Amino acid sequence: MPVSLLVGVPIVLLAIVGVFAFVGCGLDVEGTGAVPYPDEIGLSIRLVAYWRLGDAVGSVLAKDSKDGHDGRYAPDGVLLGAPGLLDGEPDTAAAFNGDEGQVAVAFDPALNDDLGFSAEAWAMLDEQPGTGRTVIASIDAAAHRGYAITAGASGTWQATLGDGSTWHVLDSGAAVKQGARTYLLLAYGGGRATLWVDAPYDETPKLSIAHFAANTSKELLIAGPGPDGALPFKGTLDEVAVYDGVLGQTDALAHYAANTQRLPADAPEVVIQSPQIVTATTATLRGTVNPNGHATKYHFEYGEAVLAVSDLTHTPDTDAGFGSTTEQVNAAITGLKPGTDYQYRLVATGAGTRNTPVRRFRTSP
Repeated sequence: MPVSLLVGVPIVLLAIVGVFAFVGCGLDVEGTGAVPYPDEIGLSIRLVAYWRLGDAVGSVLAKDSKDGHDGRYAPDGVLLGAPGLLDGEPDTAAAFNGDEGQVAVAFDPALNDDLGFSAEAWAMLDEQPGTGRTVIASIDAAAHRGYAITAGASGTWQATLGDGSTWHVLDSGAAVKQGARTYLLLAYGGGRATLWVDAPYDETPKLSIAHFAANTSKELLIAGPGPDGALPFKGTLDEVAVYDGVLGQTDALAHYAANTQRLPADAPEVVIQSPQIVTATTATLRGTVNPNGHATKYHFEYGEAVLAVSDLTHTPDTDAGFGSTTEQVNAAITGLKPGTDYQYRLVATGAGTRNTPVRRFRTSP
């Protein structure tokens, strides 16, 4: 059984000389996010590997944008070309089926620093929370060594670290939400682990662990099975990175802002919802749009789950007005195939263009 701790303490920077490094990321928590997200990540001298997961449909290798740590996509259970989780970036992401779909990266000590490391990802779960699902894991399960980030069975985002004899669980307290894009950053060093979830402004739970035992032989898995029975991830993952030192609050703020604040503050707000009236050949797609005071149009994009985002069908652009309140929007689609998985998202253009993460549904047999 794991040892579970949830301790909230005032935020402080992790003062660990020699493993903490932050180089000119241009903190922009209130600005326009002028530095593109990939460039923001690349500024860190601690970056060891960076899998953007935007590889072309049919790719075998998950390319490492930093160095030579290319991973291999499982032959089944991975959808490449899925809509990405970055605002204003054309790059796509990878969607995983929660079963055999994963990325395996060959063992390298550089990915398993026992003195200090950080692991980072953007994730969107494609099911109701409550089943343990693994975002990234570098573990030797039998030896209780290594670390993982999971959507915990408790319905909260968690990190797990091994000490060679048992697992220690750090519960962020932040709820896992179906279809919600989420920023995750696990940092460990000097006997303390921190798990940042989304905008890291508030007090963040930390876990003290007397001894962290790094994985010394097993592959690093993205979306693969994790410790203590955690299942493979079901949903979309994007922009996964590993560092050989501790990233702190300043880094987390900069990375989060580089994605979420690149659009103007008055860009339209969009939320995707579950479809209604799904039959064998039809469905009604739903969401909400807030124009934020600017003339705004919206459309839905949809298609079979196996398609790349560039191949999705667009519903006609529809006027959402120029008000400042959230309005329900719908689109009825026809001509679907029975018993087939579909993906869809909502896109609105006003003072900037914003799209939701992709969601899925299955037509009736």
